[in-house]
Amino acid sequence: MPVFGWHEIWSILLSPPIFLWLVMSVLFTILVVRDAKKRGYQMSSYLFWGIFTFLLPPLGSIAYLILRK
Repeated sequence: MPVFGWHEIWSILLSPPIFLWLVMSVLFTILVVRDAKKRGYQMSSYLFWGIFTFLLPPLGSIAYLILRK
Protein backbone atom coordinates (compact mmCIF):
# COMPACT_ATOMS: atom_id res chain seq x y z
CA MET A 1 0.00 0.00 0.00
CA PRO A 2 1.53 3.35 -0.99
CA VAL A 3 2.22 5.85 1.73
CA PHE A 4 1.73 9.53 0.95
CA GLY A 5 4.08 11.99 2.55
CA TRP A 6 3.80 15.72 2.99
CA HIS A 7 5.66 16.28 -0.28
CA GLU A 8 2.97 14.49 -2.29
CA ILE A 9 0.14 16.21 -0.43
CA TRP A 10 1.63 19.69 -0.97
CA SER A 11 2.31 18.97 -4.63
CA ILE A 12 -1.37 18.04 -5.10
CA LEU A 13 -2.65 21.05 -3.11
CA LEU A 14 -0.43 23.50 -5.01
CA SER A 15 -1.21 22.12 -8.46
CA PRO A 16 -2.70 24.48 -11.10
CA PRO A 17 -6.12 22.74 -11.25
CA ILE A 18 -6.61 23.09 -7.49
CA PHE A 19 -5.52 26.74 -7.65
CA LEU A 20 -7.94 27.46 -10.52
CA TRP A 21 -10.76 25.64 -8.70
CA LEU A 22 -10.13 27.79 -5.62
CA VAL A 23 -10.10 31.02 -7.65
CA MET A 24 -13.33 30.00 -9.41
CA SER A 25 -14.93 29.11 -6.06
CA VAL A 26 -14.08 32.46 -4.51
CA LEU A 27 -15.13 34.45 -7.59
CA PHE A 28 -18.49 32.68 -7.99
CA THR A 29 -19.16 32.94 -4.24
CA ILE A 30 -18.54 36.69 -4.25
CA LEU A 31 -20.79 37.19 -7.28
CA VAL A 32 -23.64 35.05 -5.92
CA VAL A 33 -23.59 36.58 -2.43
CA ARG A 34 -23.41 40.12 -3.84
CA ASP A 35 -26.42 39.41 -6.07
CA ALA A 36 -28.36 37.79 -3.21
CA LYS A 37 -27.74 40.84 -1.01
CA LYS A 38 -28.83 43.16 -3.84
CA ARG A 39 -32.08 41.20 -4.25
CA GLY A 40 -32.85 41.54 -0.54
CA TYR A 41 -32.53 37.89 0.50
CA GLN A 42 -32.32 37.08 4.20
CA MET A 43 -28.87 36.50 5.66
CA SER A 44 -29.49 32.76 6.05
CA SER A 45 -30.33 32.54 2.35
CA TYR A 46 -27.22 34.18 1.04
CA LEU A 47 -25.12 32.34 3.61
CA PHE A 48 -26.52 29.06 2.24
CA TRP A 49 -25.92 30.10 -1.37
CA GLY A 50 -22.42 31.33 -0.51
CA ILE A 51 -21.42 28.05 1.12
CA PHE A 52 -23.11 25.94 -1.58
CA THR A 53 -21.42 27.94 -4.35
CA PHE A 54 -18.01 27.80 -2.66
CA LEU A 55 -18.14 24.02 -2.24
CA LEU A 56 -19.55 23.27 -5.71
CA PRO A 57 -18.85 26.33 -7.90
CA PRO A 58 -20.41 25.29 -11.23
CA LEU A 59 -23.43 23.55 -9.71
CA GLY A 60 -24.03 26.19 -7.04
CA SER A 61 -23.94 29.17 -9.37
CA ILE A 62 -26.12 27.49 -12.02
CA ALA A 63 -28.68 26.42 -9.40
CA TYR A 64 -28.72 29.95 -7.99
CA LEU A 65 -29.33 31.46 -11.43
CA ILE A 66 -32.20 29.03 -12.09
CA LEU A 67 -33.88 29.33 -8.67
CA ARG A 68 -33.51 33.04 -7.95
CA LYS A 69 -36.59 35.24 -7.88
